[in-house]
Amino acid sequence: MTTLSIYLSIYLSIYLSIYLSIYLSIYLCVSLSHLSCLNLSIYLSIYLSIYKSFSFALSLFLYIYISKCIHIYRSLFTSIYLSIYLSIYLSIYLSIYLSIYLSIYLFLIYYTCMGCIKIYYRFLCIHLFHFLIYFRFFSFFLSIYLSISIYLSIYLSICNLLIYFLFLSIYNFIIYFHPHPSFFFILRYLSSFLSLLYIFFHLFLSYITFLLFSFLFFFYSFLHFLFFYFFIYITAFLFFPPFIS
Repeated sequence: MTTLSIYLSIYLSIYLSIYLSIYLSIYLCVSLSHLSCLNLSIYLSIYLSIYKSFSFALSLFLYIYISKCIHIYRSLFTSIYLSIYLSIYLSIYLSIYLSIYLSIYLFLIYYTCMGCIKIYYRFLCIHLFHFLIYFRFFSFFLSIYLSISIYLSIYLSICNLLIYFLFLSIYNFIIYFHPHPSFFFILRYLSSFLSLLYIFFHLFLSYITFLLFSFLFFFYSFLHFLFFYFFIYITAFLFFPPFIS
């Protein structure tokens, strides 16, 4: 039991630190890249709207250049984070889970093979073993859900870039082909409105993604904590039944 408690403490500390660092770094990377695009779009819509041809050419060039840089930057850092995460997580996960399951399996075999123990203790150990199997499959599905949430955040960021490109194209098209000088001020307010709408949409999607990450992470940690508490309670019930009752 001492070895098992050491394994559990090491597992929980490393697990929480790795998950928090990876999710925070990915979230900050995506947020900073989007904020740079937002600042550029606001500057272009306010300061470069007077010169229509220069605004069109410069905004198109800067959009293509920065979108390529952001795409390379995001894919590079995401691949680095995911590779580090997968290598560390799989090694620690497999070693610790194998040691925990082997110790539990030996514990159950030892107590179910003893002749002096009561019948309901054996059924209790069998049900505990089935519960561990179910929890193992459930944790596997939760890891799949975490991967789906990561893919969902990447998909939402791509949708953000597409919406930004649409707003920028509409803005440049209207500014470049506006027919009357008095209509120019209306289009300027329209471009500011589109920029504010994009900011609101970006903040809303970032908030949903962050809530999804936080909910899945805390739910997964709570299930692990519940499992460990249940296992300690059953172990104490097997060793000291009069004190528990």
